[in-house]
Amino acid sequence: MISTIGINKNEIGQPKRPIVRFVNKISYFRTIITSNMKKVFFSFLFIMAFSAGVNAQVYAVAASKTEYATQKANGVITFRFGADVLPETIIASGENFTENFTTSFDATTYVGTFTMKENTELNRLMLGRLLIMCGVEVVEFEGNQLPVYQFSNEQLK
Repeated sequence: MISTIGINKNEIGQPKRPIVRFVNKISYFRTIITSNMKKVFFSFLFIMAFSAGVNAQVYAVAASKTEYATQKANGVITFRFGADVLPETIIASGENFTENFTTSFDATTYVGTFTMKENTELNRLMLGRLLIMCGVEVVEFEGNQLPVYQFSNEQLK
């Protein structure tokens, strides 16, 4: 007589092992699929958040061309900053350039006024450095968005 002790059989009398293995494989694949779907979903979410952050640019708006020419000649230049540029940042960064110009900022209108101590090209170029220190990436001038370095090279000189 053959002993059947320790062997689990289903109702038909066959061992349960193949079914258990099949169920384990299904749950294993389900786990892999759901974990991969989570990875794909979070990767997609990360890419979307990153691309939204890349497209957002910190900006400053310069006066019109004729107004700016007058400001440049007088040595008093104004910019209207975006809401993402903090007044504290402009004032603190302006303290690094006290030998070149004085800085004032109106927090209600977000307009920064920069008065040159001597109206020289070097002092105006330092204003471009201040914009970069404040995190400004783009200066809007006459309807065009110019990178700060380009605005400095073309308009502050």
